[in-house]
Amino acid sequence: MPDVSTDDQLKTDEGTESARFLARRGVVLVKEFRPVGKFLGQRGELLAFETLSLKVVSGNSKKCSYGMKVDLYDSEDNFDSSVCLDFDELDEFLQAIVFFQATARDLLVQKRDHTEVSYSTKDDARVGFYQKSGEQTAFLALPGGSNTVFFPVEELSDIVNYISKAKEHLLSCGASPNQFAVD
Repeated sequence: MPDVSTDDQLKTDEGTESARFLARRGVVLVKEFRPVGKFLGQRGELLAFETLSLKVVSGNSKKCSYGMKVDLYDSEDNFDSSVCLDFDELDEFLQAIVFFQATARDLLVQKRDHTEVSYSTKDDARVGFYQKSGEQTAFLALPGGSNTVFFPVEELSDIVNYISKAKEHLLSCGASPNQFAVD
């Protein structure tokens, strides 16, 4: 088997480490998933959150990557799209959502025509909320899919809980702030 450390197996520095792990060829890839939560969007779409643990084995070398995966299913339960968040991205994603929650509370009492606040991940998923005519709606848009999932701003707390549960589990599996590990 080729050495895992060769750069030619990684085509780009863009996106998540998890996506680059999944794109590797000529190595043994071990994928482990664990569901952490799901909820329905306003139009019946389903968002499913799960942890992601990836190990690439080549000869005596083993590399690990940890993160969270979000799958989107349409209202007829057909798979639509998916995105990965690396472990080191989870804190920033979590902080963005906590910021959204505080900002939404502050903006709710203000008269605004249209305001949108969002955060984009390494793999171009977007999460945020908008306020129009005194009403607020949160959203999560996954790249490559046809749907943006809309839901009440209050349900951002569900995502906070899912991220917290995912981080706790991934830490118990060996993830660390420097999540790209070599054994």
